[in-house]
Amino acid sequence: MKKILVSTLAIILIVPLLGLMGFKALENLKGSHFKNYLQKHMETFELQQAYDFNILRRDIEKNSLILVGEIHGFHEPIQFDVKFLEYLYDEHGVRDYFVEMDYSQAYFLNKFNRTGNLDLLDSILNNWVVVAGRKNEDYRNKWIAMKDLFQEGKEFKFHGNNNLMDVNLLNRHLHELDSSWNLTLNANSSDSLQLIRIISELENHTRVDEFDFQHLLANANYRLEGKYREEILTQNFLELYDENCLKESKVYGYYGLGHTLQAPLKDGYKAMALRLKENDSWFKDKVLSINFVLQESNMVVKSETLPGFMQDEGPYTRLNVEYDDILTSYLFGVNDLIELTSPESKSIVRLDGYRTPYNESTRLSNMTKILPIGAALKAEEGYSTTDYYQYLIFVRNSDWAKPIIE
Repeated sequence: MKKILVSTLAIILIVPLLGLMGFKALENLKGSHFKNYLQKHMETFELQQAYDFNILRRDIEKNSLILVGEIHGFHEPIQFDVKFLEYLYDEHGVRDYFVEMDYSQAYFLNKFNRTGNLDLLDSILNNWVVVAGRKNEDYRNKWIAMKDLFQEGKEFKFHGNNNLMDVNLLNRHLHELDSSWNLTLNANSSDSLQLIRIISELENHTRVDEFDFQHLLANANYRLEGKYREEILTQNFLELYDENCLKESKVYGYYGLGHTLQAPLKDGYKAMALRLKENDSWFKDKVLSINFVLQESNMVVKSETLPGFMQDEGPYTRLNVEYDDILTSYLFGVNDLIELTSPESKSIVRLDGYRTPYNESTRLSNMTKILPIGAALKAEEGYSTTDYYQYLIFVRNSDWAKPIIE
């Protein structure tokens, strides 16, 4: 009986281990062709080195809308954003930056660029949709660095196309647009009740036909109706593009990577980048998507949002993120990049270069996992990695975006 029990336990332990070893061996075998390609189409730097964006130059020149998709809560993508904006300004004439904020937040962010008022910046970030960036030193410093660029003479404009997040800022914005707007909000009322009052006033406003008032009214209604976020992002983007006559310009947008994918996922999800191309054929061959993948890196997460066993002490947790863990989050092809790079490095990888194998594969755009925790995006059948995005920023050992603990 003991022998049977020992044999059974051995099988229970050994079979999954053999399965995992077989899976990794097969992945390594499949990866050989991809690694040969990657070695010729990537530029790698130490984390402390400045980026050289030369590998991107020709594709930036060919496209009109340059989208970068970050994973929120990491230090390195934040640093990239500032440097990339400066590069795009200097080398490609970019003067317009689409930001993952609502219209009023972006209005006041432009005002912050002009004034440098830090209290104003904090009020903008107070209800930002990127929760990791609300009370965060790294994100705050990013906006300050961009303000410094602006005040050094590199003048650009923020455009916010996110769904309405801050009713108080909306009311404040309306007063700045028209000094006769004197609606006082009740701090004890819900946002929905406040919005009903604002909508009623706007619908009867003498300037309701002007773009700013129309746009703010529409977004107030979207909030009450609970309109789907990707639809709002897309509709607002298209309206702001037309209002600002941007089809003759090169434009930069920085979002969470869930908004920059140019093909549908298996669950039917369609990101803003794809919807732009579906809604306006002008965008069809003019969008370049550059997305981040971070490995062996730390993300800032509010502790209360995690299971107890994953929490650090205090309000924030430094969560380790890896995409080569078959149990919780495995990105097919990530081990090819791990083998070709060193710890504490960052790489710009071109996925759609000459004779790329990624245009016939979902490697680096398809995930799997065993346990019911963690993330696992699934590519839709009939699409390849280069349909989703064209460049990858692969970062190893990024620190978290440092929270402000009060």
